[in-house]
Amino acid sequence: MNNRADKTSKTKKPSNDTRATRYVALLRGINIGGRNLMAMPKLQSSFEKAGMQDVSTYINTGNVLFRKAKLSPSAIVAKLEEAIRQDFALDIKVLLRCYGDFKSLMDFLPVGWANNSDMKCDVMFLWEGIDDPAILADLVKDDKQVITSTSGKRPTKKGEEHLHYVPGAVIWQVNRNKISKCHSLQKLASNKLYKKMTVRNINTIRKLYELMGNTL
Repeated sequence: MNNRADKTSKTKKPSNDTRATRYVALLRGINIGGRNLMAMPKLQSSFEKAGMQDVSTYINTGNVLFRKAKLSPSAIVAKLEEAIRQDFALDIKVLLRCYGDFKSLMDFLPVGWANNSDMKCDVMFLWEGIDDPAILADLVKDDKQVITSTSGKRPTKKGEEHLHYVPGAVIWQVNRNKISKCHSLQKLASNKLYKKMTVRNINTIRKLYELMGNTL
């Protein structure tokens, strides 16, 4: 279950409903350390039974692409969370993002930011209750070494650690040889805000954006 290979599940024959919005559902805290285990084929089936169209999954960290028309995002989330409770007996939070949300994120992201042996780059997707630029102050505390921004413009100032707010997310980039000095974010898991966000590395984000764009 913990094999996070680059694998995308196959969808059934695409629907003909061009009015349906393309979404990615980001599930929080599944398949981590033997907890909240979910098989991707069963999760795909669960979404389909809940009425979602053109469903596919990407790796096993809880990324489900689908289409749905005639329902608000909040109504879709309610249906999906209930479907997961029924099919898996788990209370899992679901966050929705559409293609436009991912495009705004990618338009901001510097090309050179990556998740590799030299650099760590994560996107922390925020639930509505904490989706505010003020979250940066809660995350960095008094760490003056972190370069922060809420402008939405691509950062140009060079530094070993960046933390930037964009609507719906916070992007964190740091040189791996400096991670041990990132005291504020090292404590993120114990921060009460952590339960109101779901994190993906930037490689996953770029792949999801590619997959969403290929199916518009």
